Amino acid sequence: MTEDSGVPGHIEVGYSHLFAGLELRPDRVAAEYEVEFVDGAVTRAEMVEGAGGDAALRVEAYRTAAGTDIAERVWALRDSAVGGFKLGRAL
Repeated sequence: MTEDSGVPGHIEVGYSHLFAGLELRPDRVAAEYEVEFVDGAVTRAEMVEGAGGDAALRVEAYRTAAGTDIAERVWALRDSAVGGFKLGRAL
């Protein structure tokens, strides 16, 4: 991934929601992202500092195409073997 300061990155998710263990591969390193789910729902996310100073991803609330409201969550991040990052537990 190449860094592109000030321009939101893009993350495509192959599910209608996020969960611990999910690997995400953004199109570039960025402070903010547009997150697009397989069902067409879209939300925003930003990199934040989690507990203990570790990296975390704050994902804004959104509604799935089926009408399920998903609350805002902050996810701990771990490195991924395939590039990008893997979601840890919700904080």
